[in-house]
Amino acid sequence: MMSLFDFTNRQSSYYRHAAEILGLVQSDDNNKYKLADRGDEYLKLPAEKRTNFICRLLLEFPMMNEIFLDISTDHNRFITKQNNIDILKTKSDLTGPTLERTARTIRCWVQVDSNNLTCSPDSDRSSNPVFLSKTK
Repeated sequence: MMSLFDFTNRQSSYYRHAAEILGLVQSDDNNKYKLADRGDEYLKLPAEKRTNFICRLLLEFPMMNEIFLDISTDHNRFITKQNNIDILKTKSDLTGPTLERTARTIRCWVQVDSNNLTCSPDSDRSSNPVFLSKTK
């Protein structure tokens, strides 16, 4: 599968971890991954509803919710990497390069157009997503 999508092993781990945190996949007793109920629900959605579904999952994370609320109150506001770093410092235990990489990834996921708050997957494969647990 990695060669089909031109992924490295590390990228594959990031995406699997993201899917697991979002509740889309889960591991069984043999450490094999299978589709979770949320993953099944996602796959049954028409393509045009999938982005909204993922956005709702992301909004379950306090940090993502804070960023979305911040943007939605001022559509002219541009969230910088530093804004995300500041939020991450209060909402996570991340430090150093991981903190900066995560802030960049979040910024790539969050996009605002003039009428609608949307999120989209990072289109740049060179910046692997790093996701947080819901613990903070």
